Formats: sequence, structure tokens, C-alpha cells
Amino acid sequence: MILHVALPILLILGCAIGIPRLIERLVPETIPGLALGAVLSAGALWMISAAIFAGVYSLQAPSSQMIALLGRSDGIWHLLNLGAKAALIWAPVLALVVTTAPRRWKTAVW
Repeated sequence: MILHVALPILLILGCAIGIPRLIERLVPETIPGLALGAVLSAGALWMISAAIFAGVYSLQAPSSQMIALLGRSDGIWHLLNLGAKAALIWAPVLALVVTTAPRRWKTAVW
């Protein structure tokens, strides 16, 4: 149970904190830069969540059926759908990290 539920949630939450902090170093310290960082972070977290679900699926059923599922477009869309549903976990954390980014700005003063 812990491996299949808590570990993916903790991984997603860790990524929801770390990915925006990494991306905010790359974007300018402006409001449009803040919005760009939020969009890039959301896209990255969506893909990372889908990859985490693919990993959990492969741990549960390491058979050829899982490999065939990932090879078809239906399987990829299913994993992307799960990654989007995982936004219930990572979106609030992402919003908190992005809205506190101006506190960490060095050159621009908020």
C-alpha cells in the first residue's frame, strides 16, 4: 500500500516544490516571467506525474501487457489523463511555490 499510494504522492509533492524552484532561476524576475514559470512548471509536473504513474503501473504488472499498453496511443492518453488528475495533488503546492517566488527575487523588487 505504501509503495503504491504514499510514495507516488510524496514524489509528486517533492517535484511540485522542486521543479518551480528550478524553473524560476531560468525565467526573468518579472510578472510575465512568473506566469511563464508557472506554465512551464505545470507542464513539467503533468508529464512527471504521468511518468510516475507509468512507473507504478510497471511495478504492479511487469508483464508484456503493460509494455503493449504503453506502446499504444490509448495507453499514453490514459497516463496523461492520470497525470492531469494528479493536479489535485500538485496544483495547490505549485500555486504556493509560484506565488512566493517574488520573495526570492534578487534584482527585481516586488
